[in-house]
Amino acid sequence: GTLIVTGGKANKATSVFKPGTGWSKGQPMMLGRGYQSSIVTAKNEIFILGGSWSGGVGGKTPEILRNGKWELLTGIDIELFEDSREMGGAYRSDNHAWLFEWKNGMIFHAGPSRDMFWINPSGRGSSKKAGRRGNDDYAMNGNAIMYEPGLILTVGGAPGYVGPEATRNAHLIDIRDTSNVKVTKLDNMKFARTMHSSVVTPNGQVIIV
Repeated sequence: GTLIVTGGKANKATSVFKPGTGWSKGQPMMLGRGYQSSIVTAKNEIFILGGSWSGGVGGKTPEILRNGKWELLTGIDIELFEDSREMGGAYRSDNHAWLFEWKNGMIFHAGPSRDMFWINPSGRGSSKKAGRRGNDDYAMNGNAIMYEPGLILTVGGAPGYVGPEATRNAHLIDIRDTSNVKVTKLDNMKFARTMHSSVVTPNGQVIIV
């Protein structure tokens, strides 16, 4: 399949890889970004959120690659996603969002902020709160993975990008009923972790490394 790489040091740039033809220059984004998050929507569009590490701090209106052109989604309130506990301010608090595509074209924002959100990327976009992630703290550089349709495991992270200790926290988020997102506290991991990765095995287990 086709891959797209966005932002980073060359913060507005995108690169596209297609099997058989290799790499080519893609359509530049509207805003420069680094440490942003991206996801393919149900309509095969590319949604991007955050990225104040590069291209200026704050004001990172989400954008979407739609019909071959990037568009800003001005209907989405970006301040919702920034957690006040982040000592690095907007430069860090809009980094590494945990995004999941779901039914009816919706996107679920599971963290690392303490609050969770639903994002509708249609038109100019919209967003609304989906409750708190249980008693979990702000979990920057933590990890989240959907291991079954509608079931998301969140693990680790720290209440700040630099300085605070990582946690062993683990939670299960159930988004199968979009009007009533449920969060269950799980047993802690054996080790505190940050900047880790998770992968689902063929038998449905999750490995954290």
